[in-house]
Amino acid sequence: MSEKMPLIKIDQPSMSTEGKSETLEHSLEQELSPEVIEEVMEKVQDINEAGTAYTVLGAFPQKYSLGILPKVLHEGVLGTSSMQGPWKEKWAEAARGRKNMCLCFNIVGRSVGFKKVSDDVENLEIKKSYRWQADSVGVIFDLAPFHEEAPHERGRAGKRNIKSFWNDWNEGDGMGEIWKKYFNGLEPGDPKILEHPDFERLRQHNIVDGKGMPISSTEFGFVLFPRVAPRHFKGLVLGRKLGGIKNYGGHGLVLEYPKEITSIMQEEDVLLPVYDENGNLLWPKPMWYKDVKKLVEERGKNKSKKNNDDNNK
Repeated sequence: MSEKMPLIKIDQPSMSTEGKSETLEHSLEQELSPEVIEEVMEKVQDINEAGTAYTVLGAFPQKYSLGILPKVLHEGVLGTSSMQGPWKEKWAEAARGRKNMCLCFNIVGRSVGFKKVSDDVENLEIKKSYRWQADSVGVIFDLAPFHEEAPHERGRAGKRNIKSFWNDWNEGDGMGEIWKKYFNGLEPGDPKILEHPDFERLRQHNIVDGKGMPISSTEFGFVLFPRVAPRHFKGLVLGRKLGGIKNYGGHGLVLEYPKEITSIMQEEDVLLPVYDENGNLLWPKPMWYKDVKKLVEERGKNKSKKNNDDNNK
């Protein structure tokens, strides 16, 4: 945080329906030890970086809301085939049978169909995605443990593969049908896709990206089977009604977010960076989005330098 814009006030609205809030006159850094803060800060990222996976809690097919965030941090984001809510016992039974217990998510840089947002200065994808609302909570997660399959055809029967995900764009002809027509038998990203005679035309029509990966709309997105466990979570994102950083008379910052979030994370032993929908870091240290990007860039340079030094030993 620069000296010109110190944190002078912290307004933390309660998650209760009463709409009350309380003001804390101390810095967030006092809540945790420096070691724990540093550990969480190591997870800080640019939420608009290409390849970032995120799901919106409370949006179909997850029946989640901020009020049951403890359940999410304890059990993970569970796939479900209905809007009735994924109770873990029923979910586990269905998941063992590899039924249609899938969750919906999006990937930054591989989506189209964004909403127009008047205050979108930074052009962040998550706040413009189809399911994002002013009171939304998003979970950023690590996609590395999951395998991307070729887009499925509509009505595909059979069991799902554990820890798999695929493009679920069902608009028009459906991505599964399009993929079978042009790239049958090829996995996403296969070099042969780039050699296909129709590749450039399909890329221009947002069917695939420049690397041969299928594009989806933010409405249909991608689907994953059967859940994302808390150990794969990388951060939380809050809609503008839940959290944000604002200038205070040009001399300081006003930081707002539901204070229960930090308590819940500590109780569940899942400590994650918390961002607002503009990419600003709210917790554990308030930081403007532009400073977050600088932090991530500098960290990347330091890691590259260390790797080069290690290789030269």
